[in-house]
Amino acid sequence: MSPVWKRIAAAAFLTFLALWVAALVGGFTLPLPQVSADFVASSSTPSRQDGMNRQQLANNLRELGLAREPVRGVLDRVDIEKIQVHEKTGRVAATTTDFTADEAAVRAALADQKAVVADETAGGVAPDRRLTIEVGVSPDRFDALVERLQRIGRLESLRVEQRDRTGEFRQLAARRQSLKKHLETVSKLSTRDNATDDSLKLAREVKDIERELETLSAQAGDFLGKESLYTVTVTLVEDEVGRDGPTVTLARRTGKALLWAGAWWGVVAVVVGSLAGAFASARVLMPATWHGPFGRTAPPA
Repeated sequence: MSPVWKRIAAAAFLTFLALWVAALVGGFTLPLPQVSADFVASSSTPSRQDGMNRQQLANNLRELGLAREPVRGVLDRVDIEKIQVHEKTGRVAATTTDFTADEAAVRAALADQKAVVADETAGGVAPDRRLTIEVGVSPDRFDALVERLQRIGRLESLRVEQRDRTGEFRQLAARRQSLKKHLETVSKLSTRDNATDDSLKLAREVKDIERELETLSAQAGDFLGKESLYTVTVTLVEDEVGRDGPTVTLARRTGKALLWAGAWWGVVAVVVGSLAGAFASARVLMPATWHGPFGRTAPPA
């Protein structure tokens, strides 16, 4: 092998070795794969979707002195514009090497903050168990619960969202009031002496309006729960890597680093080889009189 090819081979080997070492060292500092919100969504069941549809919202009915008034009475009030509705959700996802102990810690935190379980999904067997619990918690206990949950296990993701739902509620209430007035008008017309066909049409219209009014009342009533609650979802996933021990973990990371280094070395080799091939091809195709960066190109012998 010529000295030039020996240098190329040595440079290629050292490049691969440097990539491998960098991947291996970097692997010890990288976090474990995150448990994202996509996992929470993928673990949903039809029953959990029903739980999400039962909106857990906070309102100011208690401050307005309307907590004991029936929902229909609240919706018919003239000062309904004073009602405010908002929503706050928190999602905490963590991995754990001691699933049993951390599950108990999660349940203890929920009990201490008087959280109401809306839905629970558990699955898998050791060493691949996972648990998702959705709860409703009073607004004044929300921050304390989220802060406590994120200290259990190894926190992988934390997401808190808050929305003002007052506008949606007022739109439903306004549509309901408008529909009630329309119902009164149609009902008055139906009491007059009309032809048989007109009377039947008016009667059907009254029933249709009443059904739509019931739907709107139910939708608006969902915003006026007697108990204000925020939603917290906690996901706990058993961490198989952490339980394997240092020897198995080192072997696994060494293998993954080798694959990573090989892939990037291949990319570098393809790029460098392509550039060298392009340069060599250009030299062959260029005219003999072309003055390139390295001077005149000599004609072939």
